[in-house]
Amino acid sequence: MAADPLIPSALAQAVRTPSPELVLQELQARGLLAEGKAHIISVVAVRAAFGARWSERKTLVWEMTDAQIRRRIGAKDFSARLNETDFLIITLGLEPGAARVLAARVLQDVLNHFLGVSEPNHITIRAVCGFSAGELQCQDLTVAEVTSLIGPAPSSPTQSAHSAPDTSEEDDGAALLDGRPLRFSS
Repeated sequence: MAADPLIPSALAQAVRTPSPELVLQELQARGLLAEGKAHIISVVAVRAAFGARWSERKTLVWEMTDAQIRRRIGAKDFSARLNETDFLIITLGLEPGAARVLAARVLQDVLNHFLGVSEPNHITIRAVCGFSAGELQCQDLTVAEVTSLIGPAPSSPTQSAHSAPDTSEEDDGAALLDGRPLRFSS
């Protein structure tokens, strides 16, 4: 079976021996980091919300974040936790815009799970632009860029950005407010 040209040799090796540095070196050498397919998401908002409970809850946050990433990335992609709050996601099979949306959606789901809501200013994403001398060069996504990826924060903390209003009891011609039927008492 011929090697897949999309999978750098370091990525194939990283499957056997996870090493984000090795993968990043290979991707930098091939010029792939500049293509916008590598992002770092941060669960720093979850750590801040947990405060003193972070030390007992961090493993659960890491596992949930890793599961959300793995659920969305393909077999040719790579992810790794870099430190207590940051996760690297490399999506070779996606266009840069789709890779950003994937990173934003993963983090949005994690924040919704642990905080009950995800505000765009809580979504911390950095686009990886390069890797040199063991250091990542990154560009932070602004709140406006994050909002363009996921939309504005929901108007109600109980309505996530993924949920649609319940219209199961809606009658034709019913009065609506924000897409929800108004209920009147007699």
